[in-house]
Amino acid sequence: MRYQSEWLQRTPIFGFVLISNPFSPPHYKSASLSGEYGMTYSQSFSGSQIGGNSSQRATIVTVATIKGGSGKSTIVAGLSTHWGVESNRIALIDADPNGTLTRWCEKGRALSRMTLRSNVDEYSMISEINELSSAHDYVIIDCAGFANQAMIFALGASDVVLIPVMADEANIYEAIRTKRLAENAVALSGREPKVYAILNRVKRTLVTEHTKEQLGNLGIELLSSSLADRAVFQEASFHGSSPVEIAPSCAAATELRNLAQEVETLIRSDRQHTNIGHSDL
Repeated sequence: MRYQSEWLQRTPIFGFVLISNPFSPPHYKSASLSGEYGMTYSQSFSGSQIGGNSSQRATIVTVATIKGGSGKSTIVAGLSTHWGVESNRIALIDADPNGTLTRWCEKGRALSRMTLRSNVDEYSMISEINELSSAHDYVIIDCAGFANQAMIFALGASDVVLIPVMADEANIYEAIRTKRLAENAVALSGREPKVYAILNRVKRTLVTEHTKEQLGNLGIELLSSSLADRAVFQEASFHGSSPVEIAPSCAAATELRNLAQEVETLIRSDRQHTNIGHSDL
């Protein structure tokens, strides 16, 4: 995929301004976008749309938060193993410099049988997504635990963005910022943002209910599925797998299946709505 970019002016976080949008539809449109991070986009919108026809390309799911340690890789591994068991072709993109997902894929379990792209950065993110989309049913992206340009591209290319949130003030605060970043990135592609929070490592305490209430008050749509704080998730990490593979009948595996099915329902609903909209044109 070819796209042009120019490096000029300044941004406090990334040090550049993206002039050409790599995931825009093939028509000209000008816009400027300022986000919380001081980033300004001036787009020529002359690139090719990611994956071409939406009915033929993979479903792209990005798990992202600018709060480290919230369980991104655990969710990626869980969704991947569930959809893999369902005979889907899965591709994984590890864009986190920590390389957690890559390490897990090297342990010889279910994740090792999936297509993996490691060390993906802003220079390779779009081309990797395009290539993988043509040969897989799902492309699942594990972003860094901080904001960077690779995350922007992944968010903008996604059908669904999942933001893991733990029940504390710092996680809620960073979820708000991640949501704003995701909405800005998805807006570049001319689509409605599909951004959802998922409660992770949930404990049965009042603070969890307070977290749900706070997320709702702040306008962050919360999935009905959640993942409890269970030891089997930590055990699965040592195997490079998820509870879906190592303990398929346990409660954690059920939670992951519920999450995957909820995401599938959201994607189907969105695509049906899109198809209806196109038929009215």
